Order: sequence, then structure tokens, then C-alpha cells
Amino acid sequence: MKTLRACHLMDLRMRIFPLCLKKLPLSCFRMDRLKLDTHPLLNESVIAALNREKIFTAKDFILCDSQKLAKISLLVFKEILVLKKYLTKKYAAISKNAYDQYKDSIINSAIIPSGIQSIDEFLEGGLLTSNIYEICGQAASGKTLFAYTFIKFIVLEMKQNCFYLDTKNDFSAEKLSLLCREYSKDDISKGLSKIFIQSIETKYDLLNGLQELVHKLENNFCIRMIIIDSLAAVILNNSKISENNLILSHLARLMHFIATKYHVVFLVTNLVTSWMEGDFSAQLGSKTTIACGKYWYTVPNTRINLKIDKSSLILHIERSNVLSSRSITVPFKDIVSNVC
Repeated sequence: MKTLRACHLMDLRMRIFPLCLKKLPLSCFRMDRLKLDTHPLLNESVIAALNREKIFTAKDFILCDSQKLAKISLLVFKEILVLKKYLTKKYAAISKNAYDQYKDSIINSAIIPSGIQSIDEFLEGGLLTSNIYEICGQAASGKTLFAYTFIKFIVLEMKQNCFYLDTKNDFSAEKLSLLCREYSKDDISKGLSKIFIQSIETKYDLLNGLQELVHKLENNFCIRMIIIDSLAAVILNNSKISENNLILSHLARLMHFIATKYHVVFLVTNLVTSWMEGDFSAQLGSKTTIACGKYWYTVPNTRINLKIDKSSLILHIERSNVLSSRSITVPFKDIVSNVC
């Protein structure tokens, strides 16, 4: 495994370099919500008054007229100016030298393997940090199992943390333990303690969860992977397309910001749906579609489609900006004994 990762060192540099040239959106630095610990002047009554006027973030506060803010919050004008100066200094975008950012990416980036040779060779070493990977497939196609293989390696071999956003409320420590039979109970317990799970009920919970995570990361909370399982569970429960696209746009910016700034991997599971073309009298064939709409289709850097074929897992790279299209069949026995 060390040889496999070492041989990709030069390729890693070439794959990271385009990421360094991308300017982070200005809005990414304004996504922190106004909280009690943001500034002493922001107490519960002030925050409640601002929220009633739809002022939730530092950006909302900075852009709002100062006299209007004084009327809304009942703070004096001088205090409003103090707050604006503080928030601007803390959250304003800072110019960076492109070469310094490139060096930072080289130093802090890594390829995260699954520990399964066939999968790691298929992915040219593993998952590259600062990227968003989507694992898509029909229901019960092995998406969560695929995510578990990387979680296992990160917490047990790399001894680093994972953040698991569970939209289905079905994370199973027992199933994950089945992948870890070669480890002692003590090692498994220590590994499970490095997985931080947050239950997500709505798409707003998802955004808030990531925003709270940014706050933790700024306070030196270290993680290597963020898993969203599953995106479709919180997006498809709303038929309002314009509202969903607005949420997905905000989510995409936030994910790219976190992945790039903190050098983590995003692993998102998503559904593939099948639709019959034609009518009942003349069916012309079926069409498969990635859930969450056309906007989301281009967000992930790499999309991997999963299918189950008897006792094997079929992986296919559907689209990627770093990997060529390819497929592989991985027997379940290579992943874990007694699976399924």
C-alpha cells in the first residue's frame, strides 16, 4: 500500500494544481451564522430581533443599513459600527498568493485508500483530499458499504476522525464492526470513537450541520472525511425545484469551501432512479437519472456508480475531472467475510 501511494506523489501534484488556481467565492467567508459566542454585543434578544428581519449571517449584518440595524436590534449606532468592523475583519475574504496556496495544498493533501487493493488500484491510490466524490446507485446497491470501507481505514489505520451526516438515521456501528474482524475489540472501540455522527432531518439541518462544522474546524477540530448519507433523503422530500436548487447551490459552495480550505474528502451517497419511456401500450425503454436534479449533476468532482451482481460489487466511474472512465468488479469476499 505504501508503494501504491508513493508512486502517485508526482501525479498528486498535477491533480492538485488546478484546484489551487480556483478563487474561493467571497460568500464562503460569510456563511457563519450569528451566534451568542460571535460577539458580546450579540445577546439572545438581539439575535432574535435580527432573525425576525431575516438577518442570519455575518454577511446579512454587514450588508444591512446601519440605521436600520439600530432600529431592529435596539443597539446604539456606535455599537452597530463596532460590530460591523469586527465582523468585516473576521469574515472578509483575504487575498492569497497563488503559489503559497499551491504549496499549502501539496503539504496538506493526501490520497486516502480504502485498504482494498483492487479498489485502490481502480481509484489510482484512493480518494484525493479537497475533492467531492459521489457514490450513486439504486437502493441497496452497496453505497453505504463502500463508504464504510474508507471510514474503516481512516479511523483504524490513519487514526484520524470522520464526520458522518446521517440523513436516514441508519448508521450501524455493528455493520461497520463486521469490516474490522482483523482488529482487536479495543482497537475497534477506539476507531468508533473517532466517528462523529450527526442526525439530519431536513436540508436546513444539513446546511446548519456543515456551518457548525466550519466553526469547529476553525477551532482546530481535525477530520479527514465528511460523509453525507444520503443527499437524496433530504432533497427529494420537497417538490419545489427552485427552492431545492437554491439549497443545492448554497450546499455546493459550502462543500467546496470546506474541502479546499481544510483538505478533507467529501463522500456523498445519492440515488439513481429508473424511468420507463413511452406508455403502457408501447414502452420504448428505460432511462436512468441521478437524483437531486441537473444542477447537482456537475457538482461532484468524481461520480462512481455502484451495482450489485450476485456476490460482487460493480464500480463504474461515470464522470470525473481526475480519473478516466472505467469499471471494475469487486467480490464481496475481498471487502469482508460473511457480508450480506
